Amino acid sequence: GAVEPGGGTMSQQALDLRKSVQVVRRHKVLVAIVTALGLLIGSAYAVVNRPMLTSTALVVLPQSSQAAQNAAANTTSGPDSYTATQEVIAGSNPVLSGALPDIHPAISLNALRREVQIGNLTPYIISVSAKGTMAADVEDTANAVAGSYIRYIGSASSPVGHVSVQWLESATSATKPSMLKLILID
Repeated sequence: GAVEPGGGTMSQQALDLRKSVQVVRRHKVLVAIVTALGLLIGSAYAVVNRPMLTSTALVVLPQSSQAAQNAAANTTSGPDSYTATQEVIAGSNPVLSGALPDIHPAISLNALRREVQIGNLTPYIISVSAKGTMAADVEDTANAVAGSYIRYIGSASSPVGHVSVQWLESATSATKPSMLKLILID
């Protein structure tokens, strides 16, 4: 027979496979119990750790001449100071507190802070993303925070003065990670 690198022959490997199958057959009840237990634990884990959905609302900032000059000068270095300031304001306590009455089911300010992420797509567009397990809830949360930001920044109590910002896009469809990513995570 053919000699394998480990010094054994192919027929010895076949015997080892047969022996393994025989061991599994002898202990089929134990194998069935372990398999069922694994499926049960995996299913429970999937139910408890449901995939997080994300929904994003977009807000357009006014384009001031100074902001336009900063954007032209800093095309690769990220947001200019004006946009960065607006991101901080959008995630601030007054804005998040203002959104709480519009969020159902009710959550705490700290929980809202964990669920919401403020970012920017361009120097003039701020994104308000919310994450959670229910599509309608994450959409409502993203829209509530974006609406609160628009009201706050347009009010007289705004720390940067009255700024006229507008909705670009409401959060309308929550997305989740791809099935392949979910399978790999599980």
